[in-house]
Amino acid sequence: MSGQPGRLQSAFNALELGPRLAERTELKYFKTGLARAENIEALPQGGFAVRSGLRFIGELGATAARIVPFRANNGAVFDIVYHQAYAEVWGETSRLTTYETPYTAAQAKTMDAAQQLDTLLTFHEDVAPQRVLFNPAGLSWSNAAAPIANVPTYDYGATYTNGVAAVWDLDFIGLTAGSTVYILTLNGQDTSAIKFLSSGNPAAALAALNALGVLKPGVTAALSGENVRITFAGADNLGDKWTLSARVVNKADAAVVAFKQTVGVEPGEPVISATRGWPRTGVFFQQRLIMGGLKALPASWMASISGDYFNFDTRIKDASGPFLAVLDAPGGEEVRRLVNNQFLLVLTSNTNYWVAGSQDGLSKTAPPKHVPASDHGVAAGTPVVQNEGAAVYVHSSGDFIGELRYTDIDGNYKALDVSLLAYHLITHASDLAVRKKENQQAANELAVVNGDGSLRLCMMLREQDITGFARVESGCAFAAAACNGRNELSVIARRGARTTLERFEPGLLLDSAINFENAPANEWVTNLEHLNGLEVWALADGHVFGPFTVTNAQIKLPTPVSGGVCGVWRPPVATTLPAPRERAENVVVKRPGRIHTVHINIEDTTSIAIAANGGAPFDIDLKRYGEATDAPELQQGVTGSIRISGLAGWSDLPQLTITQVRPGRLTVLSITTEARL
Repeated sequence: MSGQPGRLQSAFNALELGPRLAERTELKYFKTGLARAENIEALPQGGFAVRSGLRFIGELGATAARIVPFRANNGAVFDIVYHQAYAEVWGETSRLTTYETPYTAAQAKTMDAAQQLDTLLTFHEDVAPQRVLFNPAGLSWSNAAAPIANVPTYDYGATYTNGVAAVWDLDFIGLTAGSTVYILTLNGQDTSAIKFLSSGNPAAALAALNALGVLKPGVTAALSGENVRITFAGADNLGDKWTLSARVVNKADAAVVAFKQTVGVEPGEPVISATRGWPRTGVFFQQRLIMGGLKALPASWMASISGDYFNFDTRIKDASGPFLAVLDAPGGEEVRRLVNNQFLLVLTSNTNYWVAGSQDGLSKTAPPKHVPASDHGVAAGTPVVQNEGAAVYVHSSGDFIGELRYTDIDGNYKALDVSLLAYHLITHASDLAVRKKENQQAANELAVVNGDGSLRLCMMLREQDITGFARVESGCAFAAAACNGRNELSVIARRGARTTLERFEPGLLLDSAINFENAPANEWVTNLEHLNGLEVWALADGHVFGPFTVTNAQIKLPTPVSGGVCGVWRPPVATTLPAPRERAENVVVKRPGRIHTVHINIEDTTSIAIAANGGAPFDIDLKRYGEATDAPELQQGVTGSIRISGLAGWSDLPQLTITQVRPGRLTVLSITTEARL
């Protein structure tokens, strides 16, 4: 069969697509997707490049489980790494200090965190909320239980003796004994008329109140000086749920004043305690501290007094007062994350809600209205991150990434599946982080840590409706990810027996990489303790050396060098989707084919290899396409179109793979393949 016209692919923004999409040629994403995307990042304007490398920051303890970014009020930026029983505070290049915590490694992995100014609060259902304070003057850190005061009580069904009866006094002013009549109003209900006697007639007042039918046995009325004192005693009357007022009906210059002597307290026990457990999640919202997912009352959340973050005294009755909100939800539903978004988001195990009206502030006098936005729920112990106004979260199944974004058009939150096209790359996701784009050549990136230790990077381009996932392979397992105030994406990596803190660095070609200097120039690279036993490469004086196995924290190069960078390396891999087989409407060719020629448009590239039709990768000698020079490899770089023809092999699914066999710069702007099908 004669050759066919070449097929051009210049955009790769969809990156790796799921295997089920291999023949969905009608989808718009097919033309911008790959069968495999590994260690590459798509360019928003088209093409792809090798991803940023990982800079070694420092070695961590084996129990390192979580990174919490912290940006102080003075602008200082830190990464707090939580281990079992302690946390380390890291600056830009080194560990600064440590402080003790009550968390196990497993608890630290799944805890929630909320920061306000120089205060960080952490939450876990089995540990009392913790408060971390940063003192910028002394550059000191401290951790202790948060000073939560006046915790609301709740009746969990035990036997309680701590209830307090509300006590009201009636003060009679200007009434005439035997002739003046007054009426009491209890919680909005008027009693029958009561005749005033010189003794105040407490028996008649009590009889009138009981006649309303709302009181349970136990209420008493008695004289207290010249006043009538009404005590709302009795097991079913305790608490501060009674409002009493009075008015005179037949004497204009008389009045009955009702005032509260004692605030009632419902019988019960603190809604959170060492006995009943603690909140799973917390957030600062509209000048309140909101805590939710209480262990013993999981479908609930509680709000502090406005402007007083640790005061939850529910006896304060005005709109700014604290309150406890319980969702009207079926059994088994638990609040797992609270999110400060355009509205307060309450994400549970079954449903994701937003609180209508919370944009203008929460009010104790208006019960919160929970509006369902998604029935996927959120996975336990996973963080929720924000991307351009949207809340990005892990579905309760753990195998999908979702997004909640409020739209004025719908007047509701719209739920989207972020990982729908790359469903196979998300498995029991345990951590999320978002790094903002830094220039027009980049995009917002979502980092996803899976339960098996794999790491995925998702390019998110809202304006182009694009979310493209790629694999990160570095010869290690990843435990956590976070993006700090300097917009640095940090990870906890487990390399063999060592655990390290590493950060993505644009332009870096190696992972777990460190710089070295030799003065005078020599063949040795030392101080590689964190790389002992691993295979590494060295980029020195513009040359590429490797691979070597690190022994006794050092390697020996074949020639003296003055300095460079050393680290581990895994090649980038970009494998195209199989070429479409449609030759006419409803006419499909199904037989072995082969890609025989490829045109690759590259930019400032020093190393590239290709494989076609299922064959092994082979290196392309770029000297044939660039200016002949004796300069070191990394000081060169080819820009333009290269053509490789005569590719051998046949395959049922002819594909092209672009990769490398040694470290180097790689930027591909477009690929044109010619094939026999």
